[in-house]
Amino acid sequence: MKRNVIRRKPVEPKSGADNDSDTRDGGVQSVDRALSIIEVLAEDDEGYRLTDLAVRTGLSTSTVHRLLATLEKRRFVQFDRTESKWHVGAQSFAVGATFTRRRNFTAQAMPYLRKLRDLTRETANLAVVDDESIIVLTRMESREIMRSLTKVGGRVAMVASGVGKAVLATYSDADVNAIICRQGMPRLTEKSIVRPGELFRELEVIRRQGYAVDDEEARMGLRCVAAVVYSDCSEPLAAISVSGMTTRVTEERVPELGKIVRDVAAELTVALGGVMPGAKPLT
Repeated sequence: MKRNVIRRKPVEPKSGADNDSDTRDGGVQSVDRALSIIEVLAEDDEGYRLTDLAVRTGLSTSTVHRLLATLEKRRFVQFDRTESKWHVGAQSFAVGATFTRRRNFTAQAMPYLRKLRDLTRETANLAVVDDESIIVLTRMESREIMRSLTKVGGRVAMVASGVGKAVLATYSDADVNAIICRQGMPRLTEKSIVRPGELFRELEVIRRQGYAVDDEEARMGLRCVAAVVYSDCSEPLAAISVSGMTTRVTEERVPELGKIVRDVAAELTVALGGVMPGAKPLT
């Protein structure tokens, strides 16, 4: 009797589509690695040596060098042969500047930042929320010798910054809780707020007084006073602040600075066609 034999099917070679998938996966990984290099370079204006970049990114030296060579051709990075260091290139700035241009209120805000700088003699900042963190769009530097330690394009956790807490004060407790669950409460300094209960108590104070204070919570020696700029729907559009060394932005000056920042934020809100909460929109 003839038995039925189950034969194993021959292994088929990979199709072109599968090969394309592998290529795409490798391409995505290279893009991710290249972007991580640019992000590391953006952290320090002094630049990085090749070996330092390899350590910071966790990549091999040969991989970093290969990616840098490609990025240099596209002018996203540049090499300083005098110091043998890599820096962010002009094309990175050109692409990143689109983010600021998309916030078309930046140019309109400059006179108000200048006014804020002149009234307080401290650095004035304009910031927005991006991916549940604060990013500085632009600033007007203080004329004092010692300037702000923040930098344009820098990011900081919402719970650890004056502008971030000013915006959080406009959110519901449920929304704030959700952000805490997703982002955590990082301890950036010994004065950072790391307990939700303490944060909620401070947000109540901010709602009453109309401005927020970063009391060395993001960086020791730096104090910041911030207020919200509202949209035409009375929702937070951005926030402005003044920041400076604690030797100048003393605790005694905070109420005075808070009133100035709050008033200028209200003026900028109106100039941008926004509406302060509780105010009647113009008809």
